Amino acid sequence: MAELHLLGARLLTGLLGGLYLGFAVAVLPGLARLDDETYVKAFNHINAVIVNPLFMVVFLGSPALAATLPLWDRSPSVIAAAGLSLAALISTLVRNVPLNNELAAGCPRESFESRWTRWHHLRTCAMVASAAMLAW
Repeated sequence: MAELHLLGARLLTGLLGGLYLGFAVAVLPGLARLDDETYVKAFNHINAVIVNPLFMVVFLGSPALAATLPLWDRSPSVIAAAGLSLAALISTLVRNVPLNNELAAGCPRESFESRWTRWHHLRTCAMVASAAMLAW
């Protein structure tokens, strides 16, 4: 059971870290080249379509599995991975999602983009580091 739990945590954490990294290195630079109206429209569309069952399994499953791994394995790398994964989830729920809602409600791009990107880079680093700790 513990091996399957670890495998699931590794897989979902790697997938989520990879999604965040791909968004940071490909999607955000592409969006940055758009005019303000197109940027806001595209970002709002992305925010709407990403909330789907497969994404939610990865988004919630990764921190759930990582956070419960220390029940079987109390190694420093597993504990660090759990903390990093939870930090990414919390920063997403407390920072990125409210900013998404602000954008959808008409917040201008210039007061959104740099704040959202900063928090996105933080959660990306946390998820990639969590995946690395689980691979350790």
